[in-house]
Amino acid sequence: MPVKVYLPTPLRQYADGRDVVEVEGLTVGEVLKKLVERFNALQRHLFTETGSVRNFVNVFLNDEDIRYLEGLQTKIKDGDTIYIIPSIAGGLSMAHAVSISRKLGRTVREHGRITVPMKLIKKAKKREISLVIDDVKYVFEPDKYGRIYLPPVLRERLANMTAFEISLVNGELFLKFRRF
Repeated sequence: MPVKVYLPTPLRQYADGRDVVEVEGLTVGEVLKKLVERFNALQRHLFTETGSVRNFVNVFLNDEDIRYLEGLQTKIKDGDTIYIIPSIAGGLSMAHAVSISRKLGRTVREHGRITVPMKLIKKAKKREISLVIDDVKYVFEPDKYGRIYLPPVLRERLANMTAFEISLVNGELFLKFRRF
């Protein structure tokens, strides 16, 4: 039986821009598995390497968080709807790791400018972001708008990357670049 799966704005780019996808399955896990088979790029954003749903991804069946039901084994009925909702950084303690991933856009590639959400900056112990490349640590201080500027030398070294992630871990902000 097909169910509607609603995707949040950040994940739509990995599902051909769709906000709703109809997928068949008997359980929430089966529906999500078929969703990532159909749109492979969603796999790394929804699931860990071990196959569990990522901590910052909330999955709701109708109005219920599946963590309080039977998790991925929760059965699907006719007319059910699945909502995938990413966690928001606000409200977490600094002891928890918080990560925000972004696609490496034209602004980063051409101008080397990355904007860090002010919520993360306010939660950090210091107003600085660290980046480690080839065992060299670079430390950037964001301007009053939360922007950091990467020098051209670093931009060239990061040219083959496709995404970046800003993480707040134990009160420290880290910038990582990835190739997806």
